[in-house]
Amino acid sequence: MLRRGSTGPNVRAWQQFLIGAGHLPAHSDDGIFGPKTEQATRHYQASEGFPATQVDGIAGPLTLGSAFGQGFDGQAEDRDLVRITADGLGIDPDLMRAFEIVESGGRASAVRFEPHIARRKMGERADAIPYTPKSRSQRWSVVRTETSRGAFDRALAMNDDQAWRRAMIESSSWGLFQVLGSHLIGMFGVDDAVAAFDADPRIISFALVATASPICADCSVQKKMQAPCSNAFT
Repeated sequence: MLRRGSTGPNVRAWQQFLIGAGHLPAHSDDGIFGPKTEQATRHYQASEGFPATQVDGIAGPLTLGSAFGQGFDGQAEDRDLVRITADGLGIDPDLMRAFEIVESGGRASAVRFEPHIARRKMGERADAIPYTPKSRSQRWSVVRTETSRGAFDRALAMNDDQAWRRAMIESSSWGLFQVLGSHLIGMFGVDDAVAAFDADPRIISFALVATASPICADCSVQKKMQAPCSNAFT
């Protein structure tokens, strides 16, 4: 069953079917079942004459069964995510590929945790988070064990209240383009942000960079594609 909040290749396959049926615009197959996909699913259900109680925007057995009868096979076609996203942002795809390498080394699952930001956000509550400033003027850490995904997971596990979770996620940059966690929370909410990212880091990476200006967690300034930040993840 696919519904709002679902992510991954099964969602992308469903979106591609909806695009082919005229219910979603071209290039909308981002693998994230959001409000537009939900509305497109409703349109499909209504067009197929479903009872009003079953026009619910959820791709369940009845809806998918109907689609299978029309040639839907549940398999997503490969997408050139770099080209599609670069076109949407108005930049050269080759520049975007270079930006991907600079920011994350091409690793979609890359997460950089910034302990100095976490400490600033949470004050004394975060004193137990390991933190070694690079220098007096450069306050970020370059110690791998303090900035890795493991460091984020350890910090996240220190407390379980929502304010703490929000601060830890917002103190990290995520995915291929190292977009700040505030944008990830904006897409999925505090409780579901990390699980949504982990479910399909590549798709989420492109969704993040397409919907938010990349922000550097190290220096907290807007980053232009033409001039990657010197503090980028390596």
